[in-house]
Amino acid sequence: MPLLEATRESLLKVGTSTLTGILNRRGLRNMFMQEVHPLRITHLRLVGLAFTMRFIPSREDKTGPNAPNGGRTQVQAMEECPPGHVMVIDSRGDPRAASAGDLYVGRLKARGCAGIVTFLAPNVWIFTLGRAVMGFSFGNSGLMMTTLSERVPRQRLAFAFSVMNASGPIGAFIGPIVGGAIVDAPGAGFPGLVLVDGVLLLVVILALSVGYRDAFVPTDTRPLLRMALDSVRVVWRSPMLPLFPALFLLFTGWMLANTFAPIAITSLYGGDDRATAIGLVLGGGGFATLVIAPIMGALADRFGRWRVLIVAAALETLLWPIPAWVSGFAAFGIAWALVSGVASGVFAVSFSVLSSSAALEIRGRVMSFAYVPVNVGFLVGAALGTLVTARDVFVIFPITAAVTALGTVALVIARRRLA
Repeated sequence: MPLLEATRESLLKVGTSTLTGILNRRGLRNMFMQEVHPLRITHLRLVGLAFTMRFIPSREDKTGPNAPNGGRTQVQAMEECPPGHVMVIDSRGDPRAASAGDLYVGRLKARGCAGIVTFLAPNVWIFTLGRAVMGFSFGNSGLMMTTLSERVPRQRLAFAFSVMNASGPIGAFIGPIVGGAIVDAPGAGFPGLVLVDGVLLLVVILALSVGYRDAFVPTDTRPLLRMALDSVRVVWRSPMLPLFPALFLLFTGWMLANTFAPIAITSLYGGDDRATAIGLVLGGGGFATLVIAPIMGALADRFGRWRVLIVAAALETLLWPIPAWVSGFAAFGIAWALVSGVASGVFAVSFSVLSSSAALEIRGRVMSFAYVPVNVGFLVGAALGTLVTARDVFVIFPITAAVTALGTVALVIARRRLA
């Protein structure tokens, strides 16, 4: 029996305790759940017919790769939950069930389901801690760019930075494609992906430890904390300070789209191998960066870094709404590749502008602190995205365009102040 809209509207206005009391008087005394709360306090109340599923992690014969349905009960449930219904998943409080994640919840939302009620694994904070620790790598990237700026001719600085920035997308192209296949592979999943990542990271650490040589001889013997505080003072008094707000806005927009792009991809992709589909689209963006970023760097060295940076940022602003306008998985992939390539090029050229404008004696500290806007952009972009994507994930792209437009204006202002 379908839930009438008038009934649904009435239930939205009735308190939970009132409903529980009515059910108790009718003899239904177990119609409640413990410790149920919305992920966001601003979220609308949830009303709908329940579509239920129970996970039993210890029953590999029912949910494992050798099960009669290939262990894809979860996928089947996400595809069969009718629009307007609420997916209710009982995993007995056991996080090993891994009842749902962003991709599956995004799929339910795209199909018009009213919501989902399930157990939130407490070890989600492990992933948060992991992403926080990864932030230390941004400081290393700033130092690598400082070293690079000291070794290449000044007239080829933008091209060198763009080539360095484009080397990462080789991994961004191969990694999501291979990673998606690993996650989708029976018996591997996310633990297998983490294992592969750990081995590759160990190889990189060993290669840098053995193969990299630096002639730098430290002369500052002050305590590290005092040096760090002095670095903040140096950057604050640096003439390059007006450029930092522009970088913050540009990176906030970029991270805003990057964080929620996988949800948009899964809503367009109709197959089962969603991790592979996400890898293909994000990998396409990495391949586009490999081509577009060096071209933008060469243009910056030829026609002026500030000029190319501002024009490219304006072009990026115009491109960001396109992924929200196109229809279909393939068209979205092409649009995403194009705008990702341009955004990465803007990223590289902006750092060449920063390096060429900073004095030699403070360049290392300025370049390291340049990643502060990136880190803040990660935080602000994700937080802003959770607010604007409540009803439609594709609204993220026009919002990204608006934030990037503000960053472009801030670039123009910074250029005038530094002139």
